[in-house]
Amino acid sequence: MYNYSESTPTLENCTFNDNSVGVYGGGMHNYNSSPTLTDCTFTGNTSTDDGGGIYLSYGSNATISNCTIIGNTTTKDGAGIACIDSNPDISDCLIESNEITGNTPNAWGGGIYCLRSNPTLIRCEIQYNSSVSVGGGMYNDQSTPALTDTTVCGNTPDQIVGGWDNNGGNTIADECPIEDCNENGIDDLEDIANQTSMDCDQNSVPDECEPDCNGDGVPDSWDIETGAAIDCNGNGIPDSCDVAAGCVSDCNLNGVPDECDIASGTSEDINMNNIPDECECIADITGDGVVNIHDLLALIGYWGSPGPLGDFNADGIVKIHDLLILIAGWGECMNVSCGPPMAGAVQWPISEGGNGHWYGLAQAAGGEVCFDEIRLLALDLGGDLVIIQSDAENSFVTDLLTPSGDYWIGLIQNLPSPDYSEPSGGWEWIDGTPLDYSHWDSSEPDDPGNTENVCGINSGGWWYDMGSCDNGPPQYAVVEWSN
Repeated sequence: MYNYSESTPTLENCTFNDNSVGVYGGGMHNYNSSPTLTDCTFTGNTSTDDGGGIYLSYGSNATISNCTIIGNTTTKDGAGIACIDSNPDISDCLIESNEITGNTPNAWGGGIYCLRSNPTLIRCEIQYNSSVSVGGGMYNDQSTPALTDTTVCGNTPDQIVGGWDNNGGNTIADECPIEDCNENGIDDLEDIANQTSMDCDQNSVPDECEPDCNGDGVPDSWDIETGAAIDCNGNGIPDSCDVAAGCVSDCNLNGVPDECDIASGTSEDINMNNIPDECECIADITGDGVVNIHDLLALIGYWGSPGPLGDFNADGIVKIHDLLILIAGWGECMNVSCGPPMAGAVQWPISEGGNGHWYGLAQAAGGEVCFDEIRLLALDLGGDLVIIQSDAENSFVTDLLTPSGDYWIGLIQNLPSPDYSEPSGGWEWIDGTPLDYSHWDSSEPDDPGNTENVCGINSGGWWYDMGSCDNGPPQYAVVEWSN
């Protein structure tokens, strides 16, 4: 590529490979031009004059970042980069194994050659370059490049010849620190150069040192890039490994994350709970494993309500569409391998610090109900009123509390308990678990005398004591399923 007279091209993710020229700049020649190069690779390029990889001359103040300049050659100066009267900014670049060839006695700068130039180099690696004369790593003539956090090492016959500004964090050494991820006593780059190790993704890390979750001997990133493995959710892990490790759900056991089945249309999700419909029996309101007359009667009881019970398609109201879904699912529930115990229930995943339990909101058909009635409904659904044992669990439950209002939870005051006293003594969970964690609202509990012995939670996550059948009791309960 030749850039002339104030050209300012911008290139990203480009490769300049195996080009040759009889004069300057085997990969790119810049004359009074300032390109911006990002994530580009210059490899195997050759010139008979300056700049085997890149030639910058007469005011070519390029910006070069995250680039790899490796294995380029010249018979003159600057096998990797040659700077003549130019001040480029070079950052996060690898300048490696570039070579001045032939027997020219005055050929300098295997990695970088600077003449009347003051480039800046930040976080770069200049290593294993060579010159037949001097300045194997860098040769500076009437130049003062500024180096910051840069490593110059392993170059032949020397590292830096000429002046330079040390801005700190630099390493200048005849031998490079050994990177030996496979612990065979040989530098990783030498392993790759000798083909002792493969580096199919060309990131200078032996393949055996990179994640290979499917055990095929190829890095996962390369499997994904070449299409040998699918990564439908874009998390950098082959889907097959996500599924095998249980990091994502695959309830239909087709080897594809459920979220991808739904996104691609392979599976339907009419209730929009991110679980393929084939994994649920969403019309089984009673949770007895069969859609029958009991579910129909329950649906009629919820008719016209906002759900979530009975609102199978999650459109905010129980109506004819939900009845059609129930009729379509009539009979024994089949092939239900996983999924929520009721429509709208949400799991608190173990992978996110949870307990693996499911949580949902239950509403009695008649609206406001007493504590005993709502608990019976929770038990009929196969769960029980929620037991909250940590701040994290309380926060998770609070996020479920829509619409705004009050909700029953499974906390009671055990009057026969020897610890009973008003207002704070004798509180325990409905399964007999002691109250080791609480999130009472200010001044709660506040019962002065044996009338408020059960507990609710408001949509802000705060608890309060109340009577089991107060005027205007909560319409909803938070239900928890532990299996």
